[in-house]
Amino acid sequence: MRRFFFVLILIIVPMGVVWLFYLGSRVFNETPAAAPPPPVGAMEDGAMPALPINSGLRPADPEEVKQYHEELNEVLSPDRTQSVSLEKETDGLNYLKITDKKTGKIKKVGRLNLEDVVLIWGKPDDVFIVEKPSALLPASAWAFNLKNKTLRSLVKNERGLTLIWSPQGQSSLKFSEGRLFLIKDDGQTIALPFITLPNKCAFLNENKFYCALPRDIPPRTILPDDYLKHRMVSRDEILAVSLEPAETKTIFSEAVPFDAFNLKIINGQLFFINRRDQRVYKIII
Repeated sequence: MRRFFFVLILIIVPMGVVWLFYLGSRVFNETPAAAPPPPVGAMEDGAMPALPINSGLRPADPEEVKQYHEELNEVLSPDRTQSVSLEKETDGLNYLKITDKKTGKIKKVGRLNLEDVVLIWGKPDDVFIVEKPSALLPASAWAFNLKNKTLRSLVKNERGLTLIWSPQGQSSLKFSEGRLFLIKDDGQTIALPFITLPNKCAFLNENKFYCALPRDIPPRTILPDDYLKHRMVSRDEILAVSLEPAETKTIFSEAVPFDAFNLKIINGQLFFINRRDQRVYKIII
């Protein structure tokens, strides 16, 4: 009997060793399954997209980013020597103030019974004042003349009202009631054949502007509310629009998805924030 158990052990132990060796080789040598490729044009949060070499699109360098944010956060005069702000003082009233960029000297130029507005220094003597936009509530716009200290009405009670002006205030882009318009200084209004928001546009001069145009806008999208509240993310191409002669040209349209916002032209370059990764990019124009 002892001899039988001894022989059985001699048979079982080698077989167990062989079996364990086989399992170990499967575990440690098997090639792992490849991860599925990301969708074309996908961009992880915070990731830098792979930019096409010949697209003309580049990340802004740190000094450019600093200058861009300075211009974005200040309302500058057309000659860039002054800035304007609307501030509430201890008396509870809102005052329009002008700051000299060189000396830092501040002076009050008017008192306004308005709150929650956007300021734009559109002409040397005019500061434009626009109520915050919503498609659900009518908004208005005014011009405050810095010389005679008067306030005049520009636009009254239009839903979704959003405006930007050209450098000398001779032209403006207006989004209102779901449509985009070009308004000339003589009052001529031209309905544009595409839809985007003025915040996604910038004037180069009185006769040329650039716009980031969403390739598609989902049905039942409410503009500008859904875009401003980040319920809509666009995939843009960028257009250059000339007024004289009339011409529209696509200057950027790539497979990499970009949602361009707060366009600014600085030193002959078009800067914008890509809302998909919150970085600042530029295109030489």
